[in-house]
Amino acid sequence: LFFTSELPYPLITGSKIKTFNLIKNLSFKHKIILISFASEKEIKYIDYLKNWCQEVKLISIPLIKINFKYRIIRFFSFSPEAIRKYISQEAKKTFLEILNNYKIDLIHFEAIYVSSYVKYVENIFTVLHQNNIESLNYLSIIKKRKISKLKKIRLFFEYYKYKKYEFNICKKFDCCLMVSLEEKKILE
Repeated sequence: LFFTSELPYPLITGSKIKTFNLIKNLSFKHKIILISFASEKEIKYIDYLKNWCQEVKLISIPLIKINFKYRIIRFFSFSPEAIRKYISQEAKKTFLEILNNYKIDLIHFEAIYVSSYVKYVENIFTVLHQNNIESLNYLSIIKKRKISKLKKIRLFFEYYKYKKYEFNICKKFDCCLMVSLEEKKILE
């Protein structure tokens, strides 16, 4: 089972190319089920992906109404904003249906954004494949870009939330794949 935060097709980014090729090559010896967040315009790619996937389930990307209440909740929340973006009842329902209706040997969570769903998994090998360490991206923005002090404070809180989240979530997986040894050392 592959669970992705973005549909791995069309091949327009490095992470999509990597995920697509992983699915394609594994499909020669394994049955692949794909659960992915996607927009309505991406529905047309389901049939193409079924060349390598036994089943493809798409989940609507939740729309977030950004208002004052949302900004307050975002600021005081313990989890990073991008993680919360991918938490939905539709995703939970789809994920649990697949777990209940198929014999799953391994779940490959592609990117940290869908990692929170690992809490629903029991007795199945889990892999978290991270393309980068998000907290380091935030830290880089804080250090290198000329931004207002208020924005720096908000980004620092997101950096801190990601750093804590990444450290804790990796412990919940049987295996975590990083892009580099340096990133691996940071999360150990």
